[in-house]
Amino acid sequence: MMNKYMRILFLSSLLGLQCCKEEEIISYPTTYSNTPVTEYTIKAFTQNGEITDSLKLNHLIRMSGDLLTGMDKYNSEGDFVATYLSPEKVLINKSDSENTDTLDIHKIDDLIYWEKKDTISSFFRHSITFKYKPLYYEEIPIPISSGYPSIVKYKPCYYVKQDGQDLVLPMFDMIFYIGDSRTPIPGININNEFCVDSISYFGINDTLIVKEYNLILKQRIHKLK
Repeated sequence: MMNKYMRILFLSSLLGLQCCKEEEIISYPTTYSNTPVTEYTIKAFTQNGEITDSLKLNHLIRMSGDLLTGMDKYNSEGDFVATYLSPEKVLINKSDSENTDTLDIHKIDDLIYWEKKDTISSFFRHSITFKYKPLYYEEIPIPISSGYPSIVKYKPCYYVKQDGQDLVLPMFDMIFYIGDSRTPIPGININNEFCVDSISYFGINDTLIVKEYNLILKQRIHKLK
């Protein structure tokens, strides 16, 4: 009787391992495309924290007018298409560009990085309002006579999360008002998450409006003809 139970347990274990292996099998290429963005949240922040007064928040939204419309870029299915060519490479196609990019895939903890091959040089540092930073990022001091403290070299990345069978790109648009100025500084279609800790660096009268949403990529199912 004991041998019978041992055989059943052994066969069950083999079956469980086989199921796990089958779930891990992915055929390439595998294509994902976005669903239309329909949900978002709008928040506003000052040095003192989030503005929770609905009257003040609605006033800021009205004052911003049409500037917070970045998510309208992804209001159609297929605006953003990602094709996994292998576990290490992904091909990106966007409806607003005729160019395609093949990027390297890296996964660190729960975040997937799609990293471009070319290094970009800029005088502008990584924004403190962004939670995620490129994998390759370097600040190099340069002569003060240049007018800038350093030059930044980095490889741009897309930041992606896995949600079951879906891929999710966290996105946000933002409008920044410095001091009493009513001239907005916008940032649209930013693939990152807003870093709430950055408000500690705000000036006493600075205000930031943030619209947060997710770009969800679903796997395309190719039907047999």
